[in-house]
Amino acid sequence: MIIYRKSLMGLALLWKCNGSALPRALIPAIFSSAVAVFFELYVFCYITAFALVFRTNTAYARYWEARLACATMASKWGDAAAMALVFDHRVSEADACEACD
Repeated sequence: MIIYRKSLMGLALLWKCNGSALPRALIPAIFSSAVAVFFELYVFCYITAFALVFRTNTAYARYWEARLACATMASKWGDAAAMALVFDHRVSEADACEACD
């Protein structure tokens, strides 16, 4: 169990780096801020929005491709199970003789 010190209403937790994502996110955040300062903001926002929409569209297309593949696979498994049940059905000898007559 993790025991937290409750001094200053927990503000010390804001600066805790052990187990935090802040050190890994700090470098990209500084780079993004520098790009926003050196270039005009609307160009950076336009590029970011375009990249986000492109990635979302690609992820959505991949999801639907996988969904259709799973549906096709389930259909094929159902067909195979139905065929296995039909072909495995044993006919009694009396029924076989009636069919021959």
